[in-house]
Amino acid sequence: MNNLKIIDFDFDHKLLKKFIDFGYDIYKNDSQFIPPFREKIEFELTKQNPFFNDRIIRNFIIYDDNAIKGRISAIINKNMPNIGYIGYFECIDNYEIAKILLDNAMEFLKKNNIKEINAPINFSTWNKYRFVTEGFENESFILEPYNHKYYPLFFEKYGFTVLKNYYSNVVIDIDREMSKIEHIKQKALQNGYYIRNIDLKKVDEELLLLYNLTIEIFKNNFAYTEIDFADFKNLYSGLNYMIKAEYLLFAYDKNNNACGFLFGMPDYSLAFKKMNGKSDIFSKLKFLFYRDKAECFIMKTFGVKKTALFSGVGSLLVYTMYKNMKKNGFSKGIHALMIENNSSRKYGLGTTNIIKKYSFYKYEVLQ
Repeated sequence: MNNLKIIDFDFDHKLLKKFIDFGYDIYKNDSQFIPPFREKIEFELTKQNPFFNDRIIRNFIIYDDNAIKGRISAIINKNMPNIGYIGYFECIDNYEIAKILLDNAMEFLKKNNIKEINAPINFSTWNKYRFVTEGFENESFILEPYNHKYYPLFFEKYGFTVLKNYYSNVVIDIDREMSKIEHIKQKALQNGYYIRNIDLKKVDEELLLLYNLTIEIFKNNFAYTEIDFADFKNLYSGLNYMIKAEYLLFAYDKNNNACGFLFGMPDYSLAFKKMNGKSDIFSKLKFLFYRDKAECFIMKTFGVKKTALFSGVGSLLVYTMYKNMKKNGFSKGIHALMIENNSSRKYGLGTTNIIKKYSFYKYEVLQ
């Protein structure tokens, strides 16, 4: 590799297309890869994305002769001036290439007085972040990150250290899990807590409720950054076409105050693979045809207000979702992407299997 050349840019249309295309090409022979929607990636990386109101990005592509061998982005959040981010990393299995990409991203961030670098993360924790670090032998599922096995090894070799670990557990005996929390669920019901489904006829109104709950519940979480409702709404666009009402649950106390939620959806991996990152009418028809072939259910986002902690309402939410899963024919479920010290990991503790481990990294910039 004697003809290496690196190009940097921000919003150049032609370069951005090559940058995005490489994110698909690098996995073209990988049956585990679930192609993300191209429209979504294109929106994320163009000026139309509201994230650029307070963020700066510098993208890098590395060529060997005329063939792209890797890409990376350096990202700065103006509201967090000391922390920089590295995202959209994809690379062939060659550490020399990876190091050149990382060197260039690092240089850009250092010039902007960044003291700590977090990776991998595409803008914020509202977007894709973390590397899969264990469990590559297990099937990939929707809503989780995906990467080649050598990516975290390259980052660790470069000097990144693990900041946080996350886990996904599979539930293979739903009845057993329900029986373990039934008495806690019953306590919550006796104390006046109750559950309702999202009203898909009032999606905008319901998303505002979900947004307000999310902000209040997660505002003190690790690596949290606040987004406005317009950005949040965009993240959940098309939700009413993707789920049944009983897959997004809201919890209320006896005074009819919303105090928690649980969101999940069937693992549409097969349907998304058939769509191949496209969202035209024919691809949507493929989704409709293959969506009912999902065999597993993903429990993705779960939260309870501080005022309702230890009330049993969390178990009430989980129990209700288990019940809905069974009703819809799912024999197994995944508690997805749980941070290592989160209390939600208690669900299925000792009776479920860890199927994936993910890591989020940091790099301390030497002064």
